[in-house]
Parts: sequence; C-alpha cells; structure tokens
Amino acid sequence: MLALLGTLAAFVPIQQSRLATRPTYIACRRNTACTPTSSATYTVMEPPTAAQLVVAPPATVVDGAAPPPAVVKKSPPRTAASMRLLDFITLIFQWFPPATAVLCVIGLAGRLPFQASTALSSWFCLEAAHHVGSKLAARMPNPKAPSMEPDERLKFWRACLNDPTQSVEDFITGWFIAKGGKTPVLSDLRRENAVDFVAWALFGAKNAAKLPVEEQTELQAAMEMLEARLSAHMHKAMLAAGVRGERPSFRFPAGRTRGIRAMRVNLDSPARHFRSRPLLYYLLTDVLACGVITPMLMRSKGFRLKRTGPLSYWVHEGLSKPRALSNATDAGAHTTAQTPLVFVHGVGLGPLPYIGFIDELLEQAEAPLMVLELPFVAQRLTAGRPPSQEACVDAIARAMEEQGMRAATFVGHSLGSVYLSWVAQLRPQLIASAVFIDPIVFLLHHQKVAHKFLYDKPHTTRASVESYFVKSERRIVSYFHRHFYFHQNLLWAEDCAFPTSVVLSTEDSIVPVPAVEAYLRAHPRLSLEVLDGASHGAFLTDDGWKNTVLGVVANSRRSGWLRAGVEPPMLRDIRRGLKARTRGFHMPHWVRLPELPPPVEGLVGAVDDTISEVLEEASSMRKAVGLQLQEQWRRLELQEQWRRLESTPALEAVEARFQLGGSRADI
Repeated sequence: MLALLGTLAAFVPIQQSRLATRPTYIACRRNTACTPTSSATYTVMEPPTAAQLVVAPPATVVDGAAPPPAVVKKSPPRTAASMRLLDFITLIFQWFPPATAVLCVIGLAGRLPFQASTALSSWFCLEAAHHVGSKLAARMPNPKAPSMEPDERLKFWRACLNDPTQSVEDFITGWFIAKGGKTPVLSDLRRENAVDFVAWALFGAKNAAKLPVEEQTELQAAMEMLEARLSAHMHKAMLAAGVRGERPSFRFPAGRTRGIRAMRVNLDSPARHFRSRPLLYYLLTDVLACGVITPMLMRSKGFRLKRTGPLSYWVHEGLSKPRALSNATDAGAHTTAQTPLVFVHGVGLGPLPYIGFIDELLEQAEAPLMVLELPFVAQRLTAGRPPSQEACVDAIARAMEEQGMRAATFVGHSLGSVYLSWVAQLRPQLIASAVFIDPIVFLLHHQKVAHKFLYDKPHTTRASVESYFVKSERRIVSYFHRHFYFHQNLLWAEDCAFPTSVVLSTEDSIVPVPAVEAYLRAHPRLSLEVLDGASHGAFLTDDGWKNTVLGVVANSRRSGWLRAGVEPPMLRDIRRGLKARTRGFHMPHWVRLPELPPPVEGLVGAVDDTISEVLEEASSMRKAVGLQLQEQWRRLELQEQWRRLESTPALEAVEARFQLGGSRADI
C-alpha cells in the first residue's frame, strides 16, 4: 500500500506551501477572469519584432532599488519526512529484484544460509525471472524511426534554425551532454559530433556513413546550413559588441571530441535510464490501481469502458438529451446541447490521478465525455504495444463516429498533448477546439523535454522519488525511447486551424515555459493562460488553478460549437435564462396563455445562427488580418536574415541540393 501511495505522491505534485491569497493568473489577450460563466473578448495584437521574442531573464532591480534577497522555500517537516520515507522505499524496491536473482543463484548451488519454504523460493524465482526479463527487454534494439520526406526534412530543419526563441548555438549545444552532465560550449564540438546529432534528427540514423548517397547529400547540405546560421549568429554578436571586422565563417573542426555525446532519444537504449522494480510494485500499480480502483471509480460516475481497434477509452453519454438541429450536415443527424469533449491524460497511472478533474468536467458538461486510456505509459505490464500515429488517429475517428461525434473539444495534459498534435496534423476536422495543458508539443525541438525527463540526474530527494516512481519505469522509458518521435509530435502554431487555448505553468520543470510563452505570444490566434507559481500538473491539487483550467475548457467548448455542429451557445443561454426566471412561478389554473407556434424555436435558432455567422465572419476577418501582419513580419525577418547571409555560398548550395525550387527569401 505504501508503494501505491508513493506512486500517487510522485505523480500528483505535492503542495509544499499554500499562499494566504489566491495566486495571480496571467491571461493573454483577455480582459475578464477566466470562469466557466464569463465571456472573453480578444484583441488583435501587433506581431512582435525578433528582439521582443528573445526570452529575457527576469528583472532583478525595480525602480533603482536593490534586488531582494533570494528566498529559499523549505518543505514542511511532514512533507520532508514523507519524501525521505518514499526515497527509502525506492531503495528497497530498486535493490530487491537483483537481490532475489542472487539468492536464486546461491540457492541453485545449495549454499543458502537459511531454509526457504516452497512458496518463498517460488516467489524469489519469479522476481528473479522478472528482473532478468526486464533487463533483457530494455536492452533490445530500438525499432527504426519513421522517415521524413526531403521537403519535410528541410521544413523541419529550417524551422529549428530560424527559431527566434533561442539562438542557434544554444539549440545545437543543448542536445549534447559532457562529462558530469554539463552542457558543452560550441568550441567543444567537432564535426563528427554534430554529424551524429543531425543524422539522428533528420534521418533517424545511427551511422551517417551508411546513409544512401541522396541522404548523405542532404546531410551535407544541412550541415552547411547549420554552419551558415552559426556564422550569422557570430557576426550579429560582433556587431552588438561594437566589433568591426571581417564577417566570420564558422566551420566545425574535423574529428570527434571524446566524452561528449548527443541525446539521440530514439537510438539510446532504454536500459540507460531504467531502474528495477519488483513484481509487487506492478501488483499495486497494474492490478490494484489501474485494474481495480480506476474502473470502480469511473463506473461509479457513469462511464463505460469501450475499445476500438488498439484504442481503449471511457465514455459518458452526458447529462442532456440529444436535440435535432436544422444545420446538421447529415439528414436525421442529432447532436447535444454542448460540444462533446475528449480528454487525454499524461504519464503516471492512467486516468486515476485525474479523477477529480474528470468529475469537474462531467459536472460542467451536458454532452458526451470521452476519456482515452494510454496504458503503455501507466506503469502496466499487461499493456500492449503503443499504436502508431496513423493507427491511433484512425481509432479515435472511429470511436467518435460510434459515439455520434462530428467534432469535439480535445483536452490534453502533458503527454496527452502529443495525441492532440497527431489529430491536428492528420484529422483536423475532428477538432472543434483544443485545450493544451502543460503541453510538450510546442517547441519540442528544444532540448528541455528530453533532458529533464530522461537524461537529467536527480539532485534532490523529491527529484529522486519522482524519477523512480515515474520517469525510470520500464514501460514509460521504453515508450519515450522507442515510440516517441520528435518530428511527428512537434506542433507549430500555424497548424492549429481551430480555436486553440494553451495553459502553461510558470514553475514547470519539463516544458520550456519562457520560450513557449514568447512563441505563442507571436500568434494572436491562440489563447494563452499562464498559471503563476504552478508546477507541472499542479492544477490537479489546487482548487484555484483547477477552476482556471476548467474555465478555459468551458470557453473553448463554447468557441467550438460551429465546427462541432451543436446547439448555438447563445440559444442555450436564452433557454437557461428563461428557465431560471420561471422557476418556482406557477400560473393560475384559470389563465389560458396562447400556445406558441412550433416554428418559433426554429426561428429563434435561425436568428441565432445568423448572428453567430456574422460573428464568425468578423472573427475570421480579424484572424486574416492577424495572419497577414504575422506573415509580413516573418517575411521582413527572413529578408533581413538573407541580407546578412547573402554573401555566404552555403545557402545556394543548400537550395541546389534540396532541389525544391524555393526562393531565396524562403531559405
């Protein structure tokens, strides 16, 4: 039971202290508080300059005053003691499986210092077999990563190098680890080190020399492109420092620097980050937590477990009866009063840590609610192989069709945002609106997600407990090393062709929040909400942050009614208002009111549709203006980059080798 409590405590962030007042939330482009009943208005923002997109460190001097002393937050005694107890339990769990393997070997030799019963010997043998099997499974070779087309590779690589939220030098050096877990500087890298990273990032290759001739040509062009950007970065730094001289031409020195390795996630073995667990641990997580407690709680709330292809999901029919609408696409089609909802959880114990949040979603909804299950990242030995991108999206589409959903509001937390990204890329028509909570899909080419989740070594007791109970579990580690492909999961703001809301947490240790916030601010079409002081997933345990997220979800569902083909929110609000005003009022029996003709409600709906279409057209015009300004800003920035680099012959070589026929301004 302690292991189950430890797993829950590691996944659900523990509140170390509570503020006397509610935390302040930063709402971009919103002039009202985000509550389920408040309406939000938006303004068109001017596209920022490249200088404004550079993430600046927080100011330390205010109005000439000296910076305040750093405040060290200490954990309460109970929390610190709990962390030490959980850390002690992790040591027992980690060393118990290899100890049983040693005892089995000694027992086979007949040298056990004690007499073991048949049951105890059988248990030790099972634990030893499980330990050896887990080690062997973790050391199996990784499957080949899905490849990209040449134009996709060029688009991906160009976007990584042109990212204004980080410098090219920080981008390339951040994906390397030197001795002691430190990030090397650019002068430490040599050409073979850089080639190893680029070959993995663009081709998923371990050995660049074994690539076909055409791909080796693209690899060489990509290296020249990287060196050209580094040269431009150095020249810009020289001009900023007031140094005048010849334009630098950077080239990686030949050879390889020993002791520096690239974080090639899909090539590195899961055994590098896997830590042992006894079968008793999986008895608690797989059988008890996910196999008994979660189904019991979900069924008690009215959910039913269904399966479509490789996808299993929980579905609730909602609290309202279907209503036929005149604007339905298919004859006889029915819909609900609100936009349906699809929720995708993150890493941990499946839907169990989100039960309270799911309950709140169910209470605010009058439409079907679907909760997808990802058992392969829920610490379950019985989970099957994760489905591919295409198979998963097809299964989601079939499941929505079975439930009568034309489109739905998708809500994803952490890893769940990856599945929102897949649907947005392959089946955007299924998304009426989307809410990304602590998303890892934006700016995924930054190294922080991979480094913090897989490669970073814990330095505190709390970090060690979190690492053992979540980050180093074999199925989770195997998923990230063998089924997590960055070019598939990465989502750009331009690909969100639907109402999109993003919720970030300022103290998130996994997501590069400052860079993502700066990136999203450059795209006015996306609504951004920042939870000040919240850590990754902290909204699950704090009522204030949870209410803010629920308000974002409610507003997103209202904005997606047209794509979902549901009842207009204005008509629903009028009906609710009339119902609330007439509640408790009884008409005398002798009063005979004339009956309203049947088409009245349809007429009201038609008027509401007309108003909604006008508002939608105005919103589209506003978005079009914002896109034009954004595109104009992008072209100006690219033209400025070309003026700085036009004397570099590498770009002409890149354009010729990729043979895309693009203009110079697009390079």
